[in-house]
Amino acid sequence: MYTNFMWIVEGEQDKGLLVHIDSIRIPEENYQGYDGVNKIGLFLSEAMDNPNVNFVLNNGRPGSVRVAGFIPPADIYLPYSRMEVSFFAPPRSEFRLEWKVVPKRNANYTEEMDQKNATRVYTCGTTLVPTWEWQEISNPTAPGETNYENNLHCKWTIERPIMTGLRVRVRISLVA
Repeated sequence: MYTNFMWIVEGEQDKGLLVHIDSIRIPEENYQGYDGVNKIGLFLSEAMDNPNVNFVLNNGRPGSVRVAGFIPPADIYLPYSRMEVSFFAPPRSEFRLEWKVVPKRNANYTEEMDQKNATRVYTCGTTLVPTWEWQEISNPTAPGETNYENNLHCKWTIERPIMTGLRVRVRISLVA
């Protein structure tokens, strides 16, 4: 038996919300409604002013973000100040999330980050914002005979806009 719960989160007017999911345990199942949208999971969407509309149009209405599985996703930015959190999942499913009010984003942008830390994880490039064209990220060439420093770890950040997919192609070139 599935249960359906709904909460409304209110932020500040003309601000956005940043949602951080600490933990999630919702099995990935497929239960499509009449509109062909999977109705099982945790749904984050804009809350309407009419509470009856929120109740009738929950779980996968256009513009909502669906989250399921066992690995928490990256933080989710929502460009509105009232959020509906809708939960429709099998027994023993659970989640824990936090949110905070943030300034609205008016444009996509990247931040230059060239810093090293004690764990030897380097930021290798800027934040990549997906477009319709293929983009490429590549490994850095560190100084030395082999072009790699021992225990070098690179981190790339790819920001995925809400309600968009992301396709990643990895090419590995092994040199003997």
